[in-house]
Amino acid sequence: MVVNIDLSGVHKLIPKKFHEVLYDEHRYSVCKGSAGSAKSHSICQIILFNILKDFNKKDKHKCLILRKTVPAARRSVYVLFLHYIEKWGLSKLVSVNKTDMSMTFINGSTILFGGLDDPEKIKSIEGLTSIWLEEANEFTLQDFRQLDLRLRGKSEISFKIYISFNPISRSSWIYNEFYVNVKENALLHHSTYKDNPYLDIEYCQQLEGLIKQDKVYHAVYALGEWGSLSNIIFSNWRSIDVIPKENILEHCYGIDFGFSHPTAVMWVGNNEDGLYLDEKLYRSGLTNPDLIKWMKDNIPLDARIYADSAEPQRVESIRRSGYSLCTGVKKGPGSVVAGIDYLRSRNLYVTKGSIGLLKELEGYKYKTDKNGIVLEEPIPFLDDAIDSARYGASHFNMQKRLPDKLFY
Repeated sequence: MVVNIDLSGVHKLIPKKFHEVLYDEHRYSVCKGSAGSAKSHSICQIILFNILKDFNKKDKHKCLILRKTVPAARRSVYVLFLHYIEKWGLSKLVSVNKTDMSMTFINGSTILFGGLDDPEKIKSIEGLTSIWLEEANEFTLQDFRQLDLRLRGKSEISFKIYISFNPISRSSWIYNEFYVNVKENALLHHSTYKDNPYLDIEYCQQLEGLIKQDKVYHAVYALGEWGSLSNIIFSNWRSIDVIPKENILEHCYGIDFGFSHPTAVMWVGNNEDGLYLDEKLYRSGLTNPDLIKWMKDNIPLDARIYADSAEPQRVESIRRSGYSLCTGVKKGPGSVVAGIDYLRSRNLYVTKGSIGLLKELEGYKYKTDKNGIVLEEPIPFLDDAIDSARYGASHFNMQKRLPDKLFY
């Protein structure tokens, strides 16, 4: 059965800067970009466009979308595809299996999602036509080369690997593999927040203001240029699969409010080994009614919750919904430093599904002055999940700290 699909308007949806990627015929599309450059949204739309464009071909698309871990994939790229399937009105053309995170189109094309922490599932997938490595800095060169070998055989559909990332460090495998050893079959694509027509003014101003905070931070996150982040604040953390809740002595929640930047909600547990952090929410564009609805579905009314006191109207509306928010936490420079010092004094165990927090921990750094001297104050950018963890941890900071042996 031939299906006619009108794709004439897709160019208006995908930012103009990414039209080059849309029509790229190289094996590798290497998409380096600043924060907010729309690279993730654009690649998602491009993959959907290619499936729809080739809908009536004999050979079918089989796309593998990867983050380093399955929880990270479920909470990021999987949700992103669900969003565009609904937005583009494709529900009648595709069925979604929420359990194994797969999408099957009525013509036989498929999109599969996963992480390299489930290697047996990845190894069992055959007949791939494309792979997307989102947040590719999370992967290793060996990961990439093993995945690259999976795209082989004969197909009228061209094999493709998309690689998207922020250029945090030249020590990354991506820099050596594609920018030092330039490949003829690779498109090196560069984008910044200025290429994203959907970005709000407040976030643009925040990115532009990084020039006053730190030149390297500005280069990486505003200009999308290669940098080398130093003076990273946190090294005392490890990722874990699940929280050992039977060993947790006490727990609470921390909330950092946002709209243009993410609202972050963190579950914080405490025992003699350290603090356990599980990101429950990390999402932009939430109004207070949206947040309260989410809380009703995910947080008990009698939970101990800590939030900053900077937005009293939001705090009050949440209280009126039945929650007892503690707002003794402030965002002043002294309190931020004290909260950071406490987090640095404990072992931090972070669940692999805490994708916002894990990304922030890897890049959260101290400011430097014009002479290059490191200051105690952190750069206030990409800190929403960290702030929510700091608010929750303030409950335990008020108590006598349990001794634990730090790892570094």
